Amino acid sequence: KEENKRYVKQFMKIKFIQGIYPPIVEIIAGVVIGGLIFYGGYRIVEGTLTPGGFFAFIIALIMAYEPIRKLGSTYNNIQQAVAVAERVKKILSIPDEYALKDGSLNLDSFIARIEFEDVHFSYPGREEKVLKGIDASFVSGKKYAIVGKTGSGKSTLVSLIPRFFDVTSGTLKVNNRDVRDYKLRPLRKRIGFVSQDIVLFRGTIRENIAIGKPDASMEEIIRAAKIAHIHDFIETLPEKYETLLGEGGIQLSGGQKQRIAIARAVLKNPDVLILDEATSALDSETEKAVQDAVDRIFKDKILIAIAHRLSTVLNSDEILFMEDGKIIARGSHRDLLAMSDRYKRLCELQFNESL
Repeated sequence: KEENKRYVKQFMKIKFIQGIYPPIVEIIAGVVIGGLIFYGGYRIVEGTLTPGGFFAFIIALIMAYEPIRKLGSTYNNIQQAVAVAERVKKILSIPDEYALKDGSLNLDSFIARIEFEDVHFSYPGREEKVLKGIDASFVSGKKYAIVGKTGSGKSTLVSLIPRFFDVTSGTLKVNNRDVRDYKLRPLRKRIGFVSQDIVLFRGTIRENIAIGKPDASMEEIIRAAKIAHIHDFIETLPEKYETLLGEGGIQLSGGQKQRIAIARAVLKNPDVLILDEATSALDSETEKAVQDAVDRIFKDKILIAIAHRLSTVLNSDEILFMEDGKIIARGSHRDLLAMSDRYKRLCELQFNESL
């Protein structure tokens, strides 16, 4: 509240100056021109100044008035820009606490195994641990699901794999090497990530799908779109794949954005595909069709899905049940029902039946 009061006070001061400046300039200019006309007329009557010379001076004065007036307005803009530049400079000078150190190794082999060994994680600048002693492994040829209540650490866990953040303690290994040993760019090229927040850029649908593989052929793009079940919709548009999307794809529904993002990940053909609530905006029929297609394409790779709707992950080879930053149970759906009362309760709440 105090900060808002201060801002309003400064804002009103600026607007007062901006509002009072033009009339003051106009009044001063009118007084000066009126005085010069009176003085010039007096000199003409005296015979010390010719009418032609006088009017030439007045015209020159009027022509100079507009640039002088604009110069004052420009000065105000320059002062505002200087203040903004100082603020921007101050922000840019803040140390980047999220900066990651690049590794020295190129990841030029297929990602066949990912291992978490006693991994703990806290976001930079915060002491609270989001992940606590995570031990887990993911191998190619299997589909994994991570479930749990909101805030249990599911999204944070998968964000460590492409090194959006680095572990606070413990070790995250890719192909039996610490993930921090690898260079970021080659590592991330082998990982597909479809998050809850879909990012679409201003450009055509074709460009948005091919952003992870710019040299992809049209046939490859169409194949990826068909797997994501977005091809039929694109074909109904006047410009089809050349349809221009606004910033963020504002003219698309949530489900259409998600399917474009899935098509983008499929086209990239990564070794690891991470789906973080990637089908939450789809209807059940479309969701199942997309999942079946993705499962088929990535059957020999590592597929990790985060979902709140348990019905979407029941066919996973292994389900990791998380709570309060820990994996409290893991196994197939049937195994978890037998070993975890909390998981069983979660299922009962969602399916509205006793299991």
